[in-house]
Amino acid sequence: MGSTKDTQFSSSIQKIYTPDVFERLENVETRDEVKRRELKAMADTYLGPNYNQDKVEKTILIQLQADRDQDALLYKLEHRLISNEQYLNGLENLFLVTALACEQVLGAEDFEKLFAMPARDAATIIDREHFLSGR
Repeated sequence: MGSTKDTQFSSSIQKIYTPDVFERLENVETRDEVKRRELKAMADTYLGPNYNQDKVEKTILIQLQADRDQDALLYKLEHRLISNEQYLNGLENLFLVTALACEQVLGAEDFEKLFAMPARDAATIIDREHFLSGR
């Protein structure tokens, strides 16, 4: 079952990333719109096109804010305002807070259907040792 849904999702993503979209990804509004379309395609695929659209929209808004927060963390890292470890700690916290907020909207079962993991595991998706070693 998952394989068919994964193939369906992959096909949806390929339709989003047309050559003209790649040319405009530096634009924040374009990135937000692409992310919105990705998340909508993901929800349609893994939760179904008839799933509660209010919940989908709330989840999309949470994810878009998380992207902006992640960009702010990356800016701080790139400008050496924070260390690699502080960046990673902030990122892990952001992932967890975002996942828990999405889980609150969707419920635990639907969160796992959409993101393929329990919300509490979101902070562990980055290999700390590998990231901090610089490899």
